[in-house]
Amino acid sequence: MRLNRFFWRLAQTEYREQFIRDEEEAYARAGLSEEERALVRARDWLGFIRYGVNFFVLEKLMRVLRLTNMQVYAIMRGESYEDWLKTRRVPDAQ
Repeated sequence: MRLNRFFWRLAQTEYREQFIRDEEEAYARAGLSEEERALVRARDWLGFIRYGVNFFVLEKLMRVLRLTNMQVYAIMRGESYEDWLKTRRVPDAQ
């Protein structure tokens, strides 16, 4: 639940700016465990899911990092975004 709350709060300007300015301080402020901090530092998208993070709150982190859902899907599959697009039925779609 801590990671879910942490990501959910990124929708709020104060928390988002704190995260951008100093991630380590944001982790401490949220009381994240070392395991949770390691997941965020690594941007371990599959690890988040395995840990129980809700995908919809992960979207808050995606927006802060300026990533699209499709880019994260590619990362989860271990593919480049370009290679992932080639597997879609509409490969030219962005």
